Amino acid sequence: LTTEKKTLSVYIRDNSSGVIGDYGRVAAFQAAAERLGVELEFVHPTTGGEADQFNLMIGSGKYPDIIVWEFSTAAMGLSELIDSGILKEVSVSCSVKRKVCSVCGKETCPHEKGKLYGGKPAHWVLLEPTDAYECSFVAVPAQRGAGVVKRFAGGDLDKLLEEPPQEMLLTKSQTQEIGKRFRELRQQALWGQAYRRELEAEALRYSAIVQPAMPRAVMESAVKGLALEELREMEKTYRQMAQKALPLAPQLAPRRQEGEPENGQFII
Repeated sequence: LTTEKKTLSVYIRDNSSGVIGDYGRVAAFQAAAERLGVELEFVHPTTGGEADQFNLMIGSGKYPDIIVWEFSTAAMGLSELIDSGILKEVSVSCSVKRKVCSVCGKETCPHEKGKLYGGKPAHWVLLEPTDAYECSFVAVPAQRGAGVVKRFAGGDLDKLLEEPPQEMLLTKSQTQEIGKRFRELRQQALWGQAYRRELEAEALRYSAIVQPAMPRAVMESAVKGLALEELREMEKTYRQMAQKALPLAPQLAPRRQEGEPENGQFII
């Protein structure tokens, strides 16, 4: 709403084939303009040349305040118009369960909306939306931040997770797909943690054989700071050293040397 008259240009395709002609003469538009305190200036493309005129307008970079159009007929297509930033700001018509004041948080209060109270603007905060009726592309949305944020239509999910955009809108199925991938990664992480704990335990066990004087706390701190590949190499190295220092063979395995009499191990 404004206290001064402002002219808004409206580019609208005339699908009525001359029945309506000038939308500026429609009583509903006249009443809306009067209530909003604006002048509506309608621009009608010539019948039969709508697509060409629309594409010329898009190519010029000079756009009206409001475009009413069947975008599927445009040469660029709706997705290209959104990706290029030509179509961005939107206005959403919806219903909500309740609204509260931004100043006091109450549903009914004496604060006049649009005024400042202690430097804080008073307005309604819409809560618990129940339905959305329509979404329109507009030049200046009532909610200044409303607009197309990001499009996600599947693709390489790994790349998306590695280089996430600042903002992104996801459908229910896309959210479920990410949730499934997250659960898979969490399970793999648990397996990896269990494997690392086993490597750490083996490395500590072999190091105690090779370096018995080394305090265990020092070795525990050392293995915790190693990457998985480094830890695997440490475990392998200590295992080989331990096998040389103390052959890891069954306690009752025969160790008879060449020429040694049978049962010589037991001669006292």
